Amino acid sequence: MEKLRKFVKEIFRTKFIEKDKKEEYQEESKAIIKEDVIKKLDNRLSSIKESRSNYRKYRIRLEVLNEILEEDPSYYSEEEIKSIIN
Repeated sequence: MEKLRKFVKEIFRTKFIEKDKKEEYQEESKAIIKEDVIKKLDNRLSSIKESRSNYRKYRIRLEVLNEILEEDPSYYSEEEIKSIIN
């Protein structure tokens, strides 16, 4: 009779408890993957926003420099122009 109880307990443990643990692990794994994907997308979005911001700043700098040089081409030396652009 004791062997039968142990056998039933083992079946119950392997069939139901292990299955529950497996499902729980899969849900946690999906949540971790989802969080990782969200972090990567957020970092990429931040990178894109920063690139756009840098592009806008660079473009404004070039527009202002162009206006200054159109009015007075000798206002900056060549080295100064290179340092402004870079």
